[in-house]
Amino acid sequence: TKRASRFGHLKHFFTMFRFSFLFLAAVSAVVSSKSIDELTALRKLLLDNDERLLRHDVKDSTFEYQAQHCPEEIPKLMDVVKDEKASLEAKAIAMEIGAICVTERPSYRKILAATNAHVNVVALLAEPTTATSAAELVYLGVFSSPENYHAFIDAGAIDALVDIVTPPSSFFSSSPKYTALTTMFALAALQNLAASYCGPYYARTEQGESIISDEIHRCEWVWDWGGDVALKIHPDAPKEVIDGEEVRTTLAGKEGFISKVQEIACKGPVKQDEIETPHPGETKRELGHNSPSIVPWAAVGLLKNMALSQSLHGRFKEPELELCMCYLVDSYDWLEADKSSVFFFNIGREQPCHFNDAGDDPSNPQAHLCIDQEWFYEQARESCADYQPSDCEPAGEWIGTDGKTTANEACCVCGGGTRFPLTKSGDEL
Repeated sequence: TKRASRFGHLKHFFTMFRFSFLFLAAVSAVVSSKSIDELTALRKLLLDNDERLLRHDVKDSTFEYQAQHCPEEIPKLMDVVKDEKASLEAKAIAMEIGAICVTERPSYRKILAATNAHVNVVALLAEPTTATSAAELVYLGVFSSPENYHAFIDAGAIDALVDIVTPPSSFFSSSPKYTALTTMFALAALQNLAASYCGPYYARTEQGESIISDEIHRCEWVWDWGGDVALKIHPDAPKEVIDGEEVRTTLAGKEGFISKVQEIACKGPVKQDEIETPHPGETKRELGHNSPSIVPWAAVGLLKNMALSQSLHGRFKEPELELCMCYLVDSYDWLEADKSSVFFFNIGREQPCHFNDAGDDPSNPQAHLCIDQEWFYEQARESCADYQPSDCEPAGEWIGTDGKTTANEACCVCGGGTRFPLTKSGDEL
């Protein structure tokens, strides 16, 4: 009887233990898997009414909220991304919050890297519902972050991002699978993957002491015009810790990819009217998320970084591309203008675009865009960018390295160059 009684107690104990275990497991699942409402509230708190399309920096209030919430929340957010039972909507919001958390926060990118959610994020690039947030997280997560950079590449991010921006899925295809915003972030992510990063850099404490920080930034590049002319990382820059050469070579090897990116870039620049063509550097996400005008800047940014590989320069010097890049240099949007200017520097064509606005009247026959020909005078180490009008006599008659062209023929400032209409016509956005 006592044995039966003990058996009964043991049976009751194991039954209670089983139900307790199941209850705790259920509670744990609820705690680890955030609800849509919880995620939405956290996103609203962090953004603090920041409605910008492109949040490459954060408000002061967001910076404070990041410190209060993100170190603890990033692992939980990535648990949602990895949770097979979580909805696609929840995963999308979780990744968007993750992108907010790592913006301007190098140490938080390391927390993201430690979650090992890279394969899950890359898989969600194939889902239209989640692709925008996934691409935005890759875009901001890989910036200056060796851990995320290599982890996303190993997870297959390059092919997944290329699939978004090329037919048949591309936003500019006849039956697009993705929105303009998704396409923009995919190109922006490829831009950051094609970059090279250097570090660590020196910083100063409040007391003025010089210390080595753990921050990494894009490398500074310069042209070495002595001996073998070459585009190199600045000799005074910290060492290169992320070499984008392999990514640039991989992308260049994909058939038709560079041509497609050039085609997208040349759909810009934006028009002056921000309602007709929202300016990506200024517009709100709600207004511009599916406008074609938000995409070209990211394509230009990718081409800019592809041009860091000197072996690819021959593919970036077609007259049609130079013409559309010059129009982008004069864009009303700072993103298009800035990145196209750096593109020209990277291919060794410093400031080749000259705009004679003839009193801002494009109908005036004197109004034109003039583009310097590629010209270099070996003896004086000069290009058209080095010339002022006063230099054109008698130096304008000097023959360049091609053995036949003078500065007077090649350089706009000397009356040469090639002239085009002041404003772009045709397939303007």
